[in-house]
Amino acid sequence: MDVIFWQITQIFKAIPVGFVEEYAIDTFAVKVCENIRANRCKIAPSKEFRGYIASKEMYFHGLKLHIIASNKGYIKEFLITPGRVHDINGFYGLPLNLEEGAILYADRGYADYEIEDLLKEVEKINLMPIRKNNSKRFDPFKQFIAKASRKFIETIGSCLNGLFTKKIHAVTLHGFLLKLTLFVLSFNIQQLVKKVAT
Repeated sequence: MDVIFWQITQIFKAIPVGFVEEYAIDTFAVKVCENIRANRCKIAPSKEFRGYIASKEMYFHGLKLHIIASNKGYIKEFLITPGRVHDINGFYGLPLNLEEGAILYADRGYADYEIEDLLKEVEKINLMPIRKNNSKRFDPFKQFIAKASRKFIETIGSCLNGLFTKKIHAVTLHGFLLKLTLFVLSFNIQQLVKKVAT
């Protein structure tokens, strides 16, 4: 399945567009069960699946889907972790196979000076997170660019979420992960068909 996913991303890379390809990273919560049933959840019984969505100020029981998406409209890389894993720790698990000089927009959860400097120095990837106003590296112009430029990942996230069934039925955690992976793969195939049709 990884090979199929990689081949689809390579096809997307070959499609010419009239703009520079940029990337954004974000995390999306995927519930395994409702909070009230968390103690009886057989698929994911551990407390490591208990996560928190800061933007919505709510807890959930399930998984986190960490994705790097392109402004061409496809998912470049993804990683699935338990809900408790922090966004920046999920970021460490991604392969980051981006071209040299790539710009990667991120939200406040990915603000880490050390990683930012390391990516720029070693991988030549420009990580542009949205920063807090009291941050040492806060730049109003860069913040405006980062906020405006990363909106495409929110669109991709909502389109991907639209593919999910109301409840992803699975008997085991492995089955749940497989179905979630297939949803990501089917999203990319759907986007590719749209690009080829136009």
